[in-house]
Amino acid sequence: MKKGYFNHYLASALAIVLLLLTGLEAYSQPVPHFTNNAGGTYAAGTNGIIRMRGNATDPGLFDGANPLGAAAASRIPARVEWVRVAGGQDVQARWYTDLYYFGGTKNVLADVYVFNVYDPSGGGARTYAGFFHYDGNGTQPIVPQVVYGEGDESGATNHYINLDLLDGTKVNNAAVYASGNLTSNAAADLTCNANFTIGTGASSCAGDITINNAYFKTTSTGTLDINAGATVLVQNTGANSLFNLMSTGICTMNGTLTLQSGATPGRLNVGYDAATPVTARLDIPGTFTNQVAVGSRTNMTFATTSTVDYQGAAAQIPQANNDGIPGNPEYLYGNLEFHNAGTKTPDGSMFMRGDNLVVSGGNVIMGSAIADPNVFNLYRSAGAPTVTYSSANNDVFIQGKMRYYGTLPTGAMLKFNNEQTQITFSAAPTTMQLDVLPALQPTLLNDFSATTDVVRTVRESFTGTGTISTLRVGYVASEFTGANEDRMRFFEGYDAGQAKQKITIAGFPATRSGAANPRYVNLTGGSGVNLIAGSGGGTISEVTSNSDIIMGTSTLFITIANGRWTNPNTWDEGVLPSANDNALVRHLVYVGIDGPAWGTGGGADEVNTNNTLREATAYPGGVAAANQITISSNVASPPEFPTPYPNAVLIVGNEDNGAGYNFHTNLSGQIAGYNAGIRNFNAAANAFADAGDNKSRAVGDLHGIWISTLGADTAVLGTAQLTNAGTVQNQEVIEIGE
Repeated sequence: MKKGYFNHYLASALAIVLLLLTGLEAYSQPVPHFTNNAGGTYAAGTNGIIRMRGNATDPGLFDGANPLGAAAASRIPARVEWVRVAGGQDVQARWYTDLYYFGGTKNVLADVYVFNVYDPSGGGARTYAGFFHYDGNGTQPIVPQVVYGEGDESGATNHYINLDLLDGTKVNNAAVYASGNLTSNAAADLTCNANFTIGTGASSCAGDITINNAYFKTTSTGTLDINAGATVLVQNTGANSLFNLMSTGICTMNGTLTLQSGATPGRLNVGYDAATPVTARLDIPGTFTNQVAVGSRTNMTFATTSTVDYQGAAAQIPQANNDGIPGNPEYLYGNLEFHNAGTKTPDGSMFMRGDNLVVSGGNVIMGSAIADPNVFNLYRSAGAPTVTYSSANNDVFIQGKMRYYGTLPTGAMLKFNNEQTQITFSAAPTTMQLDVLPALQPTLLNDFSATTDVVRTVRESFTGTGTISTLRVGYVASEFTGANEDRMRFFEGYDAGQAKQKITIAGFPATRSGAANPRYVNLTGGSGVNLIAGSGGGTISEVTSNSDIIMGTSTLFITIANGRWTNPNTWDEGVLPSANDNALVRHLVYVGIDGPAWGTGGGADEVNTNNTLREATAYPGGVAAANQITISSNVASPPEFPTPYPNAVLIVGNEDNGAGYNFHTNLSGQIAGYNAGIRNFNAAANAFADAGDNKSRAVGDLHGIWISTLGADTAVLGTAQLTNAGTVQNQEVIEIGE
């Protein structure tokens, strides 16, 4: 072999050997992994430990064709320690039994599962990603499984993001913070022996939560759903036991929330913080029970802008609360809502101070009788709240007592027990309450008639005095079985032994819905209805406290001043009676006589307010001027005449109505329970003692009925029946019958 050829061959062989050696070295360089391949098994005794040290470039892994801990079925038994000293070691997402950290900082990857012990305290700061799962099922050595106290809320480390509790009971003995959400399944009941805080995510708990002298707190924008079948129990084990809702997201209580009673009862807070309150919301489709006695429930606090929504689809018991005004307004609910079909029956009085009340679906029952004490209270510091009922037809309602207190607004409508029941004040009292009991006959009157009156009790009560500028009260069709619903108006019932008396505003008669939904009676305008001190009822445009507001079709027009029959200012409603109305004369009223007369004014002819409008003009073609006319008694004669009217008189002449004119009532029949006719109860001893037959006779000398010779034509008074218990002076014609 030639030397040159041999050298070339040797160089090539050496190159091949070096290449092979280099490749072999690259292939066999070790990595800090536990590589478990097909057929590989791993078992560990009680003290067995795997330490994942990693290296400068590799945190360490469990890998291979059959990696350890890749699923619950291949969970790594005994203890695994991640111990790299250099910071930033990744903790691999695996199913572990016991998991410990030592050395530098750790990045805990999403979906780490721990079956027994988790203890990261030996290492550096921890940064979590995604879900961290505790899945001890009760067969692990330590029961209940301890949720390690990662509770730092100040930065990005040493707190969980999303925390998932599975399969067995859990407990935290140090503060826990999950900045995202918390989830649990039905087997994973949690006992909080230290504070537990959740953040921005959508939390959902099917397991029970027991709060033991610590708080469970929502924050940021996170939502919390307590599943049906789950219970939140706030124990009476210390002053710190608190279910604290401080998120703007909704907490939905599909399960059961219970506040235990005791020397240090369990507490609930919905958004309240003296410095930084939160617009929190608690929806309760499930059950909420405060075991503290009604009247002593200082263990519930609420932000003004918070909302509690009772959403029972079946019957539900909203929890009564305390009136903390003025020192502790946080005891009052903020906003309240009631949704879904279940009837809501609070276990005591409720107090709210927010600006929104909603009743939608099931009605709220504060009481079923006047004697029932529970009250729905709305505190106002300024303005009127927005009160919304889901139906305009008064069939969605708060039954029983509903009260406004604090600083009641003027000029702003306050809505009461249903959509059509409203009061506006021009001068506000200190408090105003309506006790509305549908389909219950009012009792503070002795002349209730189902043919004329609405079967609904509306008992008003107030403190202080004031003036109602608009009064509106709603009812439902089934509560009125009579006719003439288009003549509905207001009355005051003030005594069970007395007749009801009319409520009206001079010149501003009531309006009403008539026989159409939504049904209501409305009275507004003029000087309003005064709320006066005392008892026993007021005059026509006054009411006293603890009276019934009655709606009826008994169309009684009442005189409020001396004047001609055709002068609207003579009558309480500021308009003239019709043949369908009844008239009560309490003053000097004249017919067919041109004003001025007996101290009343006059003026141009055919002007009603001048006392010069002819009855023949107002009631043309022989139309009746009223159905029934009653002249009031000159002495108190309860129950119909509790107040005397000594100068009540009806004077009939014929200066301007023309020959043949007959001023008359209906000549037969009955309207609104009143028989057609004239009734006279005014009988003074000195009646008509003053000689003369003219307009200058002393008013005090005139009583009862006087058919006078005033006027060139014959004066005629016609009626179906004349019932007389007073004085009648007849100088012309009285016609009785058809």
